[in-house]
Amino acid sequence: MGELTEKAAAQTVRTVALIGGAEALGLLAGYAKDSREAVVDALVEAWGYFDADAYAEEVLAGVPLKGRRVGITHSGQWRAVGRLPAIDNLWVSHPVTDLTVLTELPVESAHPGHPAR
Repeated sequence: MGELTEKAAAQTVRTVALIGGAEALGLLAGYAKDSREAVVDALVEAWGYFDADAYAEEVLAGVPLKGRRVGITHSGQWRAVGRLPAIDNLWVSHPVTDLTVLTELPVESAHPGHPAR
């Protein structure tokens, strides 16, 4: 995947995410080891387009997440986020009524609201 420029690779990730499906999930898993900032950001943003557990397991588990903002945009992502390695900056942008779920997450910093761009 390294033959693409950072911008082209990130756009490819976004396009594949919009297409969706099992084949898209497999293709995105191939980008998981790409540590370029725009590619990692695109992979994290694409999480909302797929089954939360499958995407976390097949794609995000291989993405270098330490130091990156990871956003939770729907309740289905709570269970999966606890299994991801090295999350230290979590953004929650959906209603949460029970904050006890936060005690189970391996994060150093959790923020309500939408991640800044």
